[in-house]
Amino acid sequence: MAQALARLLRISLAPSAFADVVAGSCAGLAAGGSFRAGTLALGAAASLCVYHAGMALNDFADRRIDARARPDRPIPSGAFPPRLALAIGLAGLAASVLLAACAGPEVLRVAGTLSLLVLAYDFAAKRSAWTGPPILGACRALNLLLGAACSAPPSYGAALLLPAAAYGLYVFLVSHLARMEDTVVRAGAARILALAAPSSLLLPALSLRSLEGAVAAAAFAALLARPLVRIRDWTRGAVERVVGRLLGGTILLDASIAVASGYLAPALGLLLLYPLARALARRYPPT
Repeated sequence: MAQALARLLRISLAPSAFADVVAGSCAGLAAGGSFRAGTLALGAAASLCVYHAGMALNDFADRRIDARARPDRPIPSGAFPPRLALAIGLAGLAASVLLAACAGPEVLRVAGTLSLLVLAYDFAAKRSAWTGPPILGACRALNLLLGAACSAPPSYGAALLLPAAAYGLYVFLVSHLARMEDTVVRAGAARILALAAPSSLLLPALSLRSLEGAVAAAAFAALLARPLVRIRDWTRGAVERVVGRLLGGTILLDASIAVASGYLAPALGLLLLYPLARALARRYPPT
């Protein structure tokens, strides 16, 4: 049951959700906010709750589709009861809102909006390529802004909104690519999406006019893109592996945002999460 729960919650993506909040907090500090350790801890916990709740609800909502397309997933395989998955998902959303309320009204506003978007995505929006990827991108952008809210910046200007928009674009591209896992793989489109996603790592640093951030982002983008260039046969299996790699790459995007915001030490700390996420992904697939 424990193994099935870890797979259901996509435990390998926990480092990336935590990294979002840290990077967002760095951006919030750069925008004039103040460091508040207790608030940041509550925000990080709220982020993890809503993130993994969304994963549980995702598999509950897809249980009949997965029974045909992915019978090895925890629910269709019989390893995890669907009603328990639903209960865990709803409890996770409730816990996220409660933790956010303890962190403050601004954190609550962001976390509450994020929870509503998670429900909209899992039970309606993801069915369409027109609504699914944009809303999923918005969810991850809001997760970054959740971290920013923990720093209580005086305003949400370009220093916060542009990195969040860049993050949303990255996830939007990866989400479009991930949809090919269950449909026909178009090699040309898959290659473009796979290489465009790492390129978007440069956008936060450029928008914040940070040379150090641009250098870091370019290095991280090259790290992500290098093995992708070598792929010749874009099968569903190849797409699944690339999506898993790019999902872990959100940590590198977060690290580049921290560098561009002027916080090198937190960025180095985030980089330590990247090999952890990769190791977890080998045991608990993120897709």
